[in-house]
Amino acid sequence: MAKRRKLKSIFLVFMVMLTLCVGTATCSYAATDDNISFSLGVKALQANSYTGQEKRSTTNPKNSWKVDFNSSSETKGTVSTFWLVNTSHSAVSAKQDIKVGAAPLYSPAYSSANNTYVQLAVENNTNTTESYSVKGYWDEETGVILGN
Repeated sequence: MAKRRKLKSIFLVFMVMLTLCVGTATCSYAATDDNISFSLGVKALQANSYTGQEKRSTTNPKNSWKVDFNSSSETKGTVSTFWLVNTSHSAVSAKQDIKVGAAPLYSPAYSSANNTYVQLAVENNTNTTESYSVKGYWDEETGVILGN
């Protein structure tokens, strides 16, 4: 009987430790509003350019991604179109037209962006033969929750 009680106690301690370890591992990750630099060539005729991949670990599409569009080699007041894509270059967010020097833009993603690798995509917002370079910062998930 004492041996059985001891085994139950050991099992209970093990379960508490396992719960704490699993709880800590899953709760320790939190999205932060990071600044991942980008420098991309915007191609002529609205051809797309892409950053490297980042893991979007969230399961909440309202956990926003962001773009901070700092500079462009085009004219002052340049507007470029940015959005998130998956590794097959399919859109996983709506396209956003952003003016160089504007405040960072935060935007929700589609549910297809949940728990997957994404890239920032950019194109010229007008269908011209001009190409130029853009620089700034982006983040695949910021921890900023948008909407209800």
